[in-house]
Amino acid sequence: MLHKIAQIEQIRREKQALSQQEQAMTQPVLTDLSLLSTLYKWFADYYQERTVIPRAESILQRKKFILIVLRLYSPATLAGGRMPPGLRNRLAEILQLHTPSSISNHYSELLFYYHNYKEFRREVIHVYATLLRQLEHEGYITHTQREEAF
Repeated sequence: MLHKIAQIEQIRREKQALSQQEQAMTQPVLTDLSLLSTLYKWFADYYQERTVIPRAESILQRKKFILIVLRLYSPATLAGGRMPPGLRNRLAEILQLHTPSSISNHYSELLFYYHNYKEFRREVIHVYATLLRQLEHEGYITHTQREEAF
């Protein structure tokens, strides 16, 4: 009987530690939705500067942008959590999508693409790092925040 009580106490400590770890990992890097337009401009600029220019507004590029935005604004969404109020609508507006539900249709595939397509993953990581450096350079985040975001 006392052995089970000790196990329960251990489980509670472990649950608390995991909860704290989850909370730290799901903290957004950004919360100001007004920066989304700037991020999209930087994202589009990134592709315009390349020698082979995939259109920034293509479906695959849109998926990359949505994945990056979710990582910056709502990492919990990528693990099954809810998107913060206003983010879906603002993304749909910036990406010129007819309905905000289009965002949900895209992010349902994002992790599949990220895990299964090496080039997609490599490019997302590179663009994400580029945008983080730009955010730091412009003073939106600190060096420490940039390091933690990666």
